[in-house]
Amino acid sequence: MSYKAWKCVKKKSKVYVKYKDSKHPAFVDISEKTKRELKKAKFSFEKKLAEKIKGDTKSFFAHVRGKTKARVLTGPLEDPNGNVIDGSKDMAEVFNEYFATVFTNEVEAAYLRFRRLVMVLN
Repeated sequence: MSYKAWKCVKKKSKVYVKYKDSKHPAFVDISEKTKRELKKAKFSFEKKLAEKIKGDTKSFFAHVRGKTKARVLTGPLEDPNGNVIDGSKDMAEVFNEYFATVFTNEVEAAYLRFRRLVMVLN
């Protein structure tokens, strides 16, 4: 956001606090001015990104990725029995069962080693 747009947003906030009415003429005027300044700032930012795409592709594609509407979703799953699961809670349970087999409880294993050591010393 440009400095000018930032100042407009701050002024808009102050005007609203002063009048507490979004229909007040002073607020309506500053709202329109703020809207114009924000559009100019956005256009300027995107123009600079486009001009510097050769040297800074990461920023450009990060901006484009943020503008996309599509999100990758986890689709229906199949449990070990072959049943199709499409509910969020059911899919979470299937993931939990699967990943629980991969991870071990290190605290419990350390505790068992400690008990064996104590038993040997006694």
